[in-house]
Amino acid sequence: MSAISASTAQAKEGSAIASISAATTAVADFIPKAQFGDLPQEAITQAKLAILDTIGVTLAGVATTTGQAACRVAEDTGAARVATVLGAGMKVDPAMAAFVNGTTGHALDYDDVSWSMIGHPSVAVLPAVLALAEERGLSGRDALLAYIVGFEICGKLGSVMNPRHYEQGFHATGTLGTMGAVAGAARIKGLDSQHVRWALGVAASSASGIRQNFGTDTKPFHAGNAARAGVLATQLAGYGFNADANILDTQWGFFNVFANPGACHPERLVGRLGQPWDIVEPGVLLKMYPSCVSTHTSIDSILKLCNDHDIKPDDVESVDGGVVYLTTKILIHNRPTTGLEGKFSLPYCMARAILNRSVKLSDFTDAAVNRPDAQALLRKVTMRIEPAVSDKWRAGLPRPAIITVKLTNGKSVSQRTDNPSGNAGNVEMDKILAKFRDCAQTLGTEKAKQVEDMVLGLEKLPHIGTLMAALSGPSYKSLGVRY
Repeated sequence: MSAISASTAQAKEGSAIASISAATTAVADFIPKAQFGDLPQEAITQAKLAILDTIGVTLAGVATTTGQAACRVAEDTGAARVATVLGAGMKVDPAMAAFVNGTTGHALDYDDVSWSMIGHPSVAVLPAVLALAEERGLSGRDALLAYIVGFEICGKLGSVMNPRHYEQGFHATGTLGTMGAVAGAARIKGLDSQHVRWALGVAASSASGIRQNFGTDTKPFHAGNAARAGVLATQLAGYGFNADANILDTQWGFFNVFANPGACHPERLVGRLGQPWDIVEPGVLLKMYPSCVSTHTSIDSILKLCNDHDIKPDDVESVDGGVVYLTTKILIHNRPTTGLEGKFSLPYCMARAILNRSVKLSDFTDAAVNRPDAQALLRKVTMRIEPAVSDKWRAGLPRPAIITVKLTNGKSVSQRTDNPSGNAGNVEMDKILAKFRDCAQTLGTEKAKQVEDMVLGLEKLPHIGTLMAALSGPSYKSLGVRY
């Protein structure tokens, strides 16, 4: 090849790289440039509620077998003790604190959901942000902005890659959550665009999580691993540790590898970061039930039917769950035998709702799932794809359901729910606060109220360390396993 031909080829190659790197460039520029003044009030309000909710479920998650194991690993590390493990009475290094808080935050599957991401953003992003903000002595305002930036990256990457990414079996909390965590962490560390590119590159090679592990301790591990990876990638990049500078939208980059060529839509990201903010539109769901979000519209439906028609367990001949196609891929345990499997079982959640006319934390122990009345009733429940809700459904929206109960007297009653309780536009503040107070019992009433007030006024908090000190709690060993 002549020198001129080689030069032309190189120019074309450079032009192609510039073109296909638009998404990486957009993200790398957005993270350091975002300012608190850019945020609409609705984003700030929603973020504070989500942060309070995440802190609550993290505190409760310490008292699980999953949380206790994560705390023991953290205690074994003996590393620098500068970042608080929420509700566990100890400090560890930032990466390990992020890991434990992410794991305990997801241990109960009671944490918030992003429809764009098809996953749980806060348990990946918030632990990374809090750990580094505490280490650096930053303000509540700094942490709030970084959290919203991380949430934004989770959602917008999800809009690019889903539903293919999720349908291939990846758990987005572990994969997209890693990218959101590194975005929030990089904002806290004050990385410039070049160092953000490297941090994104390191994080992309750390992202992992597969859905076959739903219903096991490893599902919450995905959240903790994402938070830890975000911190570690940011720390490495801050010291000049490099990675590919165009990690998102190149041939072997994050989009193509995790969602396959042709299945991604980068145009849904470029020019749309913060336009609108994902935490505002489509918003965040704060869970009202401690089970997989794909069960929630069905739970809302069955509870309404039970209350409206005074349905008792002995009145039920059968229950038909008509759901969107993705729900059938997520709720994989039709005959659960453990509490964790019960969280991913439509039959169990329907049976439990009929038995109790509620669905609460204590319903997801192994003993509760294996009770003879629950096992007998769940065998009357079937789940199927319902065209009336599935045909027009698309990723980025809540998952509607139609529940039909056939009664022993020959009658049938049905209820459709499209917008689950706790979703954007369907939030009751008193229920959000009641959930937090229930989850934060280990802090005691007075300290829990202090935490509540600090989080709801987070942008005015001069030092995030004040909040973290209030969240330390008793030794995790004194709590034991409650859930």
